[in-house]
Amino acid sequence: RSMLRSLSLRCLRPAAARLSASPVVFRAPAMVQQRFMSMDGSKTLQNLKDAFAGEAMAAIRYEYYAQRADVEGYPDLATLFRGLAEGEKNHAMGHLEFLQHEVGDPVTNQPIGNCHENIASALVGENHDGSTMSYTPASLSCSFSFLGPRVSSNLQPASPFLC
Repeated sequence: RSMLRSLSLRCLRPAAARLSASPVVFRAPAMVQQRFMSMDGSKTLQNLKDAFAGEAMAAIRYEYYAQRADVEGYPDLATLFRGLAEGEKNHAMGHLEFLQHEVGDPVTNQPIGNCHENIASALVGENHDGSTMSYTPASLSCSFSFLGPRVSSNLQPASPFLC
C-alpha cells in the first residue's frame, strides 16, 4: 500500500513537472462504446472477466514454472515457460483493454484510465483483499485441521459452525 501511496504522490505533481502535460488515455471509439453499452450483467461480460482471470493466472503459473525450471537446472525449459507466460500476459492485457471500456477494472469495477483512477482502483482492490482474505484463528483452525489434533487443538474456532 505504501508503494501505491508513493505512486499517488507522483501523479499529483504539477503537469509542468511531468514529462508530458497530458496523460495518454485510450478510449474506445464512440461506435464501439454504443455497441456494447447493454453488456452490463450479461453472460458475455462474465465470460470476458473469466477469460481475463484465466489468462492472468496462467501467466503467473508459467512464470512460477520458469523459476522452478531455473532452480532445477533446465534453463531452456525456463525460457520456454517465460515465453508462454509473456503470451498469456499479452492475452490478459487484451481482455483488460477491452473490459476497461465496458466496466473498468474487472475485479473492482472501478474506472481504468488516468493515474488517479488506476490508483483508486488499486486501493479498492487492496482494501478488499485485506478485509476478505485475512486469516483469523478460527479460519486457521478449520484450514489446518488436516495437520492433526496436536496443531489444530491450539486453534479452536469461535463457533462450531465456522468449519
